[in-house]
Amino acid sequence: MNRQPRDHALWSWGHTGYYAREAQELFEARQNGLRWASAYLKRFADGAAPTPLTKKEARNAVAAKLQFDSWEALSERVVQLGEASMEGGEALQAVENADAGALEKALKKKPEAALAVARDNNTLLEIVVDLDVPFKTKEKMARALIPFIQRGADMSKALWTNDAQARDLLIEAGALNESRQPAFLSMKSNMMHADCANAAQDWLNRGVEPVGFWMNAAAGRVDALRRFFQPNGQLLPEAAETRPNLADIGWWEQTGRSDDPREILGEALCMAVLNGRLDAAQFLLDQGADAGFAPPGLGGWRPLDFAAYAAFPDDGLPRNEAALLIADRADGVNKPDPHWNAAPLTWAAWRRNAPLAYALLERGAVPDNVAVWGTTALHYAAQRRDIPLVTALVEAGARLDIRDNENNGAPLDWAGGDSAPEELRALLT
Repeated sequence: MNRQPRDHALWSWGHTGYYAREAQELFEARQNGLRWASAYLKRFADGAAPTPLTKKEARNAVAAKLQFDSWEALSERVVQLGEASMEGGEALQAVENADAGALEKALKKKPEAALAVARDNNTLLEIVVDLDVPFKTKEKMARALIPFIQRGADMSKALWTNDAQARDLLIEAGALNESRQPAFLSMKSNMMHADCANAAQDWLNRGVEPVGFWMNAAAGRVDALRRFFQPNGQLLPEAAETRPNLADIGWWEQTGRSDDPREILGEALCMAVLNGRLDAAQFLLDQGADAGFAPPGLGGWRPLDFAAYAAFPDDGLPRNEAALLIADRADGVNKPDPHWNAAPLTWAAWRRNAPLAYALLERGAVPDNVAVWGTTALHYAAQRRDIPLVTALVEAGARLDIRDNENNGAPLDWAGGDSAPEELRALLT
């Protein structure tokens, strides 16, 4: 079966579930009057923006985004794609098993699999460099990469990897031979991914220069940020020349953006805390950035949303300090983000960041937030059997009866039900 360009994402997911969730998010966002929903409908629903939006209309808008006439047509195509043989099947299995020998055999048997797209819209080469259980040695990683490179696999997007060893091998293989542009684009992508701040720092260490106001904020380069201000403290026009666009990494389209200095400062502050750049965040606040302002060009997320979402523990960056710097300067510690409806406390628990969760509780966070997945902070704390955090959440009033959407599980179920430790069962019953 020949896949059309519009099939790219459908085939990689293999089912309609992802897009059904996207339609549900669109439906809820429209109900809540969020601007990104209006922009989405204007773009993909022939300019129509019905109010109220029905769930069927939301699904049809998502289908239109992928150039289908209706949700039914999209669903039918998914079935057709599922019936077709997966060209990269054996190679994908070898990649996921981190079996370099089996991968070589699979690509020798079916060379075209080197160009296949598989999970989450990624090429097999991208999956190789971002495995949760990677090839353990540089030699095995090289053995896995070389067959793809020899068969013409695109290395540019694979450079986005957070694996420094894989990045070294790609560069050694010539990923940057023609220009430095792939390095710049990779750094820009890394700066907008919550878990890639260290990869962005690696590009900086390699001499790739950030361009524009927001990228210098994401890089934590305070001296460079100063050059975007006039002596009277006003922003120079150059600060508006490049702006972060989360659509570049598969998030939402920018909406309602203007050259208002408040927006430009707000975007830079969001990118600074997303990357754990405490000094840059402090500098921007001192220059007048509003800690509570949600830049419309970033989907209406506030700095605290980005900071909590990116609050990975123990990655060597002062992420908690950056999040609390914002929390102490803005109201709304219990306000959820506009897309996944997750409050900062929920994100902290999801990221397994108990110290940040405790600090947010001390600042008045209430564990009553239910994210779009039907989960709460208590679900995540219970899942990893963190008895001290579970205790703190229960004492703060966390409900024990909230059930997630996918498995209808209460926090006790997430803790293992009857197999959970007795102390934990007592807390969650």
